[in-house]
Amino acid sequence: MIQELDLWILGALNQFATRSWTADHLIGLLVNADTFKALPFVAVLSAYWLVGPDRPADRRNILSTLIGAFLAMGISRVWQNLGPMRARPRSDSSIDFVLPHGADHDLLASWSSFPSDTAALSVALAAGVFLLNRRVGIAALVWALVVVCIPRIYFGLHFASDILGGATIGILSVWLVVRSRFADWILRGVNVVEARWPVLFYACFMILAFQVSTYFLDLRVTGAKLAHVVSYQMSEPSPEPEAEFKTGTLP
Repeated sequence: MIQELDLWILGALNQFATRSWTADHLIGLLVNADTFKALPFVAVLSAYWLVGPDRPADRRNILSTLIGAFLAMGISRVWQNLGPMRARPRSDSSIDFVLPHGADHDLLASWSSFPSDTAALSVALAAGVFLLNRRVGIAALVWALVVVCIPRIYFGLHFASDILGGATIGILSVWLVVRSRFADWILRGVNVVEARWPVLFYACFMILAFQVSTYFLDLRVTGAKLAHVVSYQMSEPSPEPEAEFKTGTLP
């Protein structure tokens, strides 16, 4: 049932591939440009943080959102790495998928398709915006679906169920953190650091905002490469020990 629905949605979108060079490249821009993906969420969350020193409930929700986003990203990445490998639509030889103009066939080919960590992070951030303002939050959720997620199905990076799985992880992660007391403990420490060392705090704030707006891409790629290096080193046979030579005297 789920697989049939995945293929139906994929086919409904893929039928438009290569019909327009301009449309394909514009949709590809949405896939690759972080400015159109996470930056709007980060901008809204940052604005509410900056204007909300006297609104502790908003700051708690923002902090809960960020913690939930980290949790969602971590769960989805662990699932991708340790769970069953699922080929992406563009890499699945059993699917007659037409690559849109400008698509890189090898992009993320070695990464499992399920769940979508991009959807997990985007929907987690959108859910956080919803906690702050329902109208803006609904717009953020629509943005996450239309601008972030659907283009990834169109370009064969994910099935619809990958998106749904990631979105579910994102929403549940934020909900769990909001319901817990963990955010309260962290918020007290954050308020102390902001009051005592504002320069340090906002330097870290900007670094965090940048990482979230780029979906931690450099950290994810670095982590994947380090894991590959460790795996290679562990599987590589040890070299033969070299003979020891002593100098100074002849036998």
